[in-house]
Amino acid sequence: MVLTQGIHGLLQPRLSRVAQVELTELTTELSSVVLCHDTPDKRVCRLTNKMLSNKDFYSNAFRHLHTQDLAAKVWRSAAPLKCKIFSWPAWKRRLPTNERRFRHRLADSGLCPSCPLEEDVDHLLLTCPRAREIWQFFNFDLGARGIAGFPALFTNCCRNLEETTVVTAILWNIWKRRNSLVFNNQDEPLMMVTRRCLADLRLWAHRCTVPTSASMITNWVFSFEPP
Repeated sequence: MVLTQGIHGLLQPRLSRVAQVELTELTTELSSVVLCHDTPDKRVCRLTNKMLSNKDFYSNAFRHLHTQDLAAKVWRSAAPLKCKIFSWPAWKRRLPTNERRFRHRLADSGLCPSCPLEEDVDHLLLTCPRAREIWQFFNFDLGARGIAGFPALFTNCCRNLEETTVVTAILWNIWKRRNSLVFNNQDEPLMMVTRRCLADLRLWAHRCTVPTSASMITNWVFSFEPP
């Protein structure tokens, strides 16, 4: 065996048939590559023609999947990252609402803490009377627009970055109001919540990279401030 195949072949790990085929294909692909030892290596991504990064590997691994437009809207706003991260599970129906917690046997009841209806994501953020009064304060007539679910909200009310930022601020403060009641037993009045929402948007306007976007958000906030 040693005389016929040589000791080098015996010392190497034995490849499976599939691995051997892959090695042959790789060798064929690399046979046309000419190395220039006098030129420094330059590793770039073929998709971006830039230096390789973990983001490039991630994007390449999932580029065959279709990105839904609504999903992209969740992330295109001037809101802080924590608010976008909140909006994402809300859009995916994965917020820890009482309905979800009860379904997973983590709560004794799936009812809303503010009314005798089941608390799912749409109820908590859109149709609960406590949520609806906040939307109405900001002149969002969800019923007239036929908005009964989270996807419809982002389809009809988030046509650009400015609108998405405003909607995210309202959703975020509805969520904070609910948690204040659940965890601190504090029933925040409407004016407290709306003022906090406007204060958030005043700060978020400075996060806009386009001056016109910042101006539009600031003007929207100004229209709801007392004279």
